[in-house]
Amino acid sequence: MLLEKVRKTIYENSLINKGDTVLCAVSGGADSVCLLHVMLALKEELNLKIAVANVNHLIRGDESDRDSEFVKIVCSNYGVECYYREYDVPRIAKERKIGEEECGRILRYEFFEEVSRKLGSAKIATAHNLDDCAETILFRLARGSSPKGLQGIRYSRQNIIRPLLDVKRSEIEKYLRDKNLKWCEDSTNAIPIYARNKIRLSVIPLLDEISEGAAHKVVQASKMIAEDNEFLEKEAEKLLQKCFFKTYLLVNPIIESPLPVGRRAVAYVLNEWDTQITFERVESFLKFLKKDSGKRFDITKNVYAEKNYDKVILRTDEPQESCTSVLTEESALYDKGWRLEVIITDTPTKKTGNSMALFDAGEVKPPFVVRYRQSGDKMSLKGISGTKKLSDIFSDEKINRYERDYIPIVEKDGEILYLCGLRQSGKFNVSEKTKKCLIIKYTSTKER
Repeated sequence: MLLEKVRKTIYENSLINKGDTVLCAVSGGADSVCLLHVMLALKEELNLKIAVANVNHLIRGDESDRDSEFVKIVCSNYGVECYYREYDVPRIAKERKIGEEECGRILRYEFFEEVSRKLGSAKIATAHNLDDCAETILFRLARGSSPKGLQGIRYSRQNIIRPLLDVKRSEIEKYLRDKNLKWCEDSTNAIPIYARNKIRLSVIPLLDEISEGAAHKVVQASKMIAEDNEFLEKEAEKLLQKCFFKTYLLVNPIIESPLPVGRRAVAYVLNEWDTQITFERVESFLKFLKKDSGKRFDITKNVYAEKNYDKVILRTDEPQESCTSVLTEESALYDKGWRLEVIITDTPTKKTGNSMALFDAGEVKPPFVVRYRQSGDKMSLKGISGTKKLSDIFSDEKINRYERDYIPIVEKDGEILYLCGLRQSGKFNVSEKTKKCLIIKYTSTKER
């Protein structure tokens, strides 16, 4: 029965191809001994090459040594090559400032990958079973996982496969007893010192009292969640193709989409922008999208997203670069994102758009000072009395705070002549008496 169930799992999920080399991760416990025995039982059918990897974490003293010796003896009896490695996990965990359980997992898989490469990219088979999957789902649920995390343990990930994932722990132990096979008991499994132990020893038995076969039902529910999530992820991908462009995000498509799709799209954006993804962060960002223009959302220490009307733009807290340069008729002036040049001509010229400013050359002459904005800047405009604040002009033109810092300003003797690309002064205008025209030509060379 168990063998047939594993065979079905392998074929339905394309875990193994005929002729593959399979590296079985064997600790000596019931699950891993069962895994090795089943793989050997299917060896001829699938034309497999079987090897074993065992890691001694040096956590349980003599018991750890005993388990590793047991694995070596089993491999010798089956004529299977055993790759062995010792790690002083307690010491390494302290050095890396992480938990022993996490440290052991990282080191194990590093060793498995090392042996896999040595064997020519062997498949790495681990003994995760249905109960492990249920425990993982409950653990993640308690910690506040996303729907993706509630999908549980996958049948495969890159070159890692889990052939026993549809098999219950009770089935594994029955299989071993029926085959008269021995295994090692890890004494720490019976002690509720780790979160997963507590779930296995206390939570699942209580759930079984409420509903028999609770672990199986939890896993079944996770599979339905996985199917729903896959559909929603695809919808989010379609949405992002329309509105996400690496350094900026169009707001309306996100806030107008169904919440489950928008939420996944935002999680993807935050991940691309290298920030922490939690449910709270995603919800905060969704609220931020509905705020007024000019608001910001901190991404990392020096990076933030700024609301700019119908866009959210990724920004950095770089100090504004100083720009106080002299513009003459003899040479053009360049800086980050723009180019300025002065042309004096006796050919009658008409102003076309805001990419140029046109003045009477008899009234105003170069050199000009070019700089970036300063607090309190004002300029005269044609058709209005007095002056207008540059900040008001920026607001009228819907120029966001970041872009305002990089728009060049041309002035003469303290008088602003040209707010480049936006407005020119109402003074020194061309008239019928003008003999020569002075043109200040502005070219934007970089989109900000």
